[in-house]
Amino acid sequence: MLVVLLMMCILLLWLPKLAKHPHAMHYHMEALRYRLIEIQEQAQTEKKVHKVTFHSTSMRNNDRQMHLPIQCNGTIVFHENGNVDQAKTITCTYQGVQGELVILLGNGRMY
Repeated sequence: MLVVLLMMCILLLWLPKLAKHPHAMHYHMEALRYRLIEIQEQAQTEKKVHKVTFHSTSMRNNDRQMHLPIQCNGTIVFHENGNVDQAKTITCTYQGVQGELVILLGNGRMY
């Protein structure tokens, strides 16, 4: 019982350091990339333009708004066929660490 209590105390002390781990930014950027791919697929399926606007910690897709754990700024427009008309680099910040999401011209591939 004491061993379990000791392990729980160690984990509780270690968790705040894990949240500030530099890889956390990578995970948040991957989650954002997958969300944008989902929106791109919606644009193709619905045959409708989807405009995604980032402002600080919010992401707005047409009339829906979503809170983000990272701060991003910029705008992406996915056309009816899923293409974008302008290459973009969306820069995001999380706890002082900066990351970039590059959207290529044409089919809108994201890296």
